[in-house]
Amino acid sequence: MIVACIVTNLSIYTSSVFNNGQDSYNSAHRLPNGDTLIAETEAGGLAMEENRLVFQSSYNTSLDSVIEVTPSGTIAWAQSGFFNPHEALLAAGYLFVADTEHDRVVAIDYPSHDIVWSWEPAKINWTQVNPEWGPGHYYNKPIATDWTHVNEVHVKNYGSWTACLISLRNFDLVVEVNFTADLLMPSNAANIVWYYGDYGNHSLLFHQHDPVYLPDGNVLISDSDNNRIVEINYTTRKEMWEYQPGDLNWPRSATLLPDGNMIISHFDEIRIINTTTKSTVWSYTGDFYSVYAVDYLPNGDILFGSDFSHVVEEVSPSGTIIWEYGQPFIRNIVWFNTLYGMGLEILILIIVLNGYRGKYKKIATLIMCGALLTAGVIFLAKSSFIMATIFLTLAR
Repeated sequence: MIVACIVTNLSIYTSSVFNNGQDSYNSAHRLPNGDTLIAETEAGGLAMEENRLVFQSSYNTSLDSVIEVTPSGTIAWAQSGFFNPHEALLAAGYLFVADTEHDRVVAIDYPSHDIVWSWEPAKINWTQVNPEWGPGHYYNKPIATDWTHVNEVHVKNYGSWTACLISLRNFDLVVEVNFTADLLMPSNAANIVWYYGDYGNHSLLFHQHDPVYLPDGNVLISDSDNNRIVEINYTTRKEMWEYQPGDLNWPRSATLLPDGNMIISHFDEIRIINTTTKSTVWSYTGDFYSVYAVDYLPNGDILFGSDFSHVVEEVSPSGTIIWEYGQPFIRNIVWFNTLYGMGLEILILIIVLNGYRGKYKKIATLIMCGALLTAGVIFLAKSSFIMATIFLTLAR
């Protein structure tokens, strides 16, 4: 029975993840018109990321898109041609996209489909940014596979100019680019006006996500592989605040809320903490795995994409799912396994009872098989989460 369960789960996982129609979702943002902007990646390619990176020249980029989805679940606007996009954000009159495996950030003249700006680290002389980054430095030596893994862009209006705060995960680096100037001279080193991090210096950053501006001008960063959230003073570039409780698992977003609390997403949980006491005041662990950035909505609901769970969800503070887009892999596999287990146990029950004769033997067997049925259902439901965790960790 256990062997059959494992084989079935492998079949479900394979058909789900390697099916081109099963997409993975990273960032999700609610637009003023009520639609949701989503960065989507074809899940089969995501699971085989290393292979598709090697053969990226032949990868079908029509499969990876930025989509605008209505409350009813229909696609109102879409643009393909990206390669595992991690962020899609409407700001300053443009749609900014972190086109991760194309190693670039683009600005689109939304709602048209015209790319008006492309920031490409491969075109930058990084020695001009920091003289210590010489010609042989990692930043100055582009490679074909997952060189920058640029995973985030945020926008700030400084009045006379607009800035883009960009995370280059595999650089262990966050940079601020003068977008206004770079529109005229794209990918110019002189337009990098601020940076934090250094390749391989994991005392600063280690494969970070989601740098965001704080109201006082400082920068909040999800320092993912250091399993912490850190605030960096914009002027001095010194650490001002750190949250590293010991149970964070690859945090990928942190946002300061209007009430002073902070909402954080990590691998299988969304939590809100008190920034002074660092205690958890709210948490949500739904049927998702590998949650990406969280969008805190004005009504208090929480919108997020979960890449390996293939779903975008909006949940209320009580944990009720208000809106959903996609096919929730973990929920589907749990229900399938529960039904599968019940079917197997009922079959065993029928076979056993059919082989016995006598009133009391039948009653005893019925009790025994009922207990076995209950235990089997509980086991299969819980084991589904365990196996899904194993499979998805390997996929990551």
